[in-house]
Amino acid sequence: MNCKKIRNIEKHVCTCEQKIAYNFAFMYYDMGKKLFESCHTGIVKSDCFESIINLVLSSLQRKEFERYNKDSIIVAFRQGFETYCKNFFIGSNYEQIGKCFTIPYEIV
Repeated sequence: MNCKKIRNIEKHVCTCEQKIAYNFAFMYYDMGKKLFESCHTGIVKSDCFESIINLVLSSLQRKEFERYNKDSIIVAFRQGFETYCKNFFIGSNYEQIGKCFTIPYEIV
């Protein structure tokens, strides 16, 4: 996937898209925490999770995100959101963000 580089940070550590996914996870943390605590069946959890994904997708339509790879942001968000909600952390370094919000494809 074609991702943007963060200045002075190697792409294999973290990309702009992973950082944006983290920012959305931070924004929707309260909603996600309630979701993963209250939903006990996979289908209900999946439906609730899709509603959060739709909120992220609608936010990505704003002008400030047009230069970033939206698919990479969604992939990273999907990969890390549940883990983030269960193990809340303040992203104090890019390595921590990159490990949580992984992009399992080759980053170009």
